[in-house]
Amino acid sequence: MALEILSLGTLSKLFENLRISPEKKAIAAHFGLNTFVLESWMHTLSHVRNICAHHGRIWNRTLTQIPKLPKNPSFKWIGNSTISPDRLYATLCCIQYLLNTVAPNHTFHNRLKNLLLEYPKTDLMSMGFPSGWEAEAFWK
Repeated sequence: MALEILSLGTLSKLFENLRISPEKKAIAAHFGLNTFVLESWMHTLSHVRNICAHHGRIWNRTLTQIPKLPKNPSFKWIGNSTISPDRLYATLCCIQYLLNTVAPNHTFHNRLKNLLLEYPKTDLMSMGFPSGWEAEAFWK
């Protein structure tokens, strides 16, 4: 129950400070990732959340806290391996992947597509979106 009240930043620091153990590996394995990848994702999500919470610009920002991209994830991942991890698209892919694991019936991908359709002048290239991203099985 104590973990439910921790901030995302505190949770990411807590996970980072756990020694490499069977328990830490089991947590990462639950998400089909290794501990280093999951750790970087937690830090990235905390960083992006903080930028958004303080009304920072995110659409064309080069992120300083970047997620490590998984080489062999256990679950469905994007087919395009040439994305820039320091752009928002990579973080959105991490969110989609985690949600696919913890809430398979989520609607994040649909809400993201609808949001981008609502604002057609959005510069997807500045956010690191590759062309044809929405056609990937990962985003369906």
